[in-house]
Amino acid sequence: MSPIQLRQYLELTTTMTPVPELHLQPEPEARYELVDEVLAITKRANVTAMGFVGNEAYATF
Repeated sequence: MSPIQLRQYLELTTTMTPVPELHLQPEPEARYELVDEVLAITKRANVTAMGFVGNEAYATF
């Protein structure tokens, strides 16, 4: 998916009722720059309900 397509999908979600929550789960090997780009696109699309999921897999006890 291109950054433009992602932005279009995200903007569409802001018109839904109720507004869905975006769950972001980057691959462990994902480049920081790519995740940062996705976060920037999300912010520009005015997504307000977002959270990271799957982080518990990296917890050390």
